[in-house]
Amino acid sequence: MKVMCIGIRMLPWLGLLALGVAACGEKIPYPPLRRPDAHSPGIVAKPEASTAAPMPAAAPPPGTAARPGIRSLMAVRTPEGSFVVSSRPGGGDQSVRKVPGIVHILPDGVERGVRVVSESKRAVTGAPESRFVHLAIRTGAKESELELPESEERPDLELAAKADPDLAREFYHRESLVPVGMSGSRVAFVFGIDGFLGGAHPYASRRLVVVDLAAGRLEDSSARFAGRDLAADVLGDARETTCVRKPAGVAAMEGRGGELAWVVGLSHDVESCAGGFRIARLKDPSSDDARPSPDTVVAKDGLLHVTDSIVEGPVADWRLSGASGAAVLLMGGDRNDRVLSPWAATFPRRAGVSSREIRYWEPGMAASSVLGRASGILSVQFLDGASASGKSP
Repeated sequence: MKVMCIGIRMLPWLGLLALGVAACGEKIPYPPLRRPDAHSPGIVAKPEASTAAPMPAAAPPPGTAARPGIRSLMAVRTPEGSFVVSSRPGGGDQSVRKVPGIVHILPDGVERGVRVVSESKRAVTGAPESRFVHLAIRTGAKESELELPESEERPDLELAAKADPDLAREFYHRESLVPVGMSGSRVAFVFGIDGFLGGAHPYASRRLVVVDLAAGRLEDSSARFAGRDLAADVLGDARETTCVRKPAGVAAMEGRGGELAWVVGLSHDVESCAGGFRIARLKDPSSDDARPSPDTVVAKDGLLHVTDSIVEGPVADWRLSGASGAAVLLMGGDRNDRVLSPWAATFPRRAGVSSREIRYWEPGMAASSVLGRASGILSVQFLDGASASGKSP
């Protein structure tokens, strides 16, 4: 089989070609482009209707014996949940199961996932809605809570209302946990708190929270960068005049095309910009930061050449398996539609981020299959022994 490539120029360090695409509206369906016959080499034709058939809706749940020859292929992790895919070799009998939260498949085949659980309250009747969140981690059928340090400092809304009944109808406390990136088994969330419980001003905070699904616990990677002024590394001379400059967590995560990077979360340092937050890329001394990124060479057509006879596009983001040759594609609205890497995007995500179609292809399949829809790809766990980009930071 031919080596996968994107566009028309080769990235030597990845062994594939890159493509380029910028945010735009949706366009569905996204049929693969195939040559009309064997006598028209070099001609790519778009069929009248999509040949990509949606997968069956359900696969056997965890712990259920699969039919002979059926094997798990991958877990596609997105901000809206995970798709666990299985099939026979060559793509036969494909099935996909949508799982809430972020899933990682352990070496023994057991699924471990983490999801956000929220609870709504009000200080008094008529007050704005308050929301408390926590992380629930599941291994197989057993689920437990991952306790965050902030949980010990959560306000008692009832006591706050009794202490100041005249203002109680204005009191609120809202928490959020938003998945923003992933690398290997580690998923990063932005944990946000906003509220008002009296005083001169509302309060707000943001930080990165990392969960290692392989270990089943919270992770703190700040020791990797011990002794470094991360704000100065990222901001340079602008550090002295920038409000959002306080380091608030370190994480490894994938960018567009599976590009790997370490990032730091920067939160507000003065109350005038309380709630401000950004994710900035760090230079990791243990990796080769001189390697080109997937965006160094940009193809203008937004097409991914899967084989000589199958071309997919337009593609907004993608992950490729170096071992099996499989591909997971996030389809774009047009050739200019692209997904920004977490360190290039703004937080929070703008409202109304479009949902895009996710497709899967592996050698032996005549056309790609539709997995579902999501706003983006956090990471793909290919169960062929290789990560989407070949290594993890």
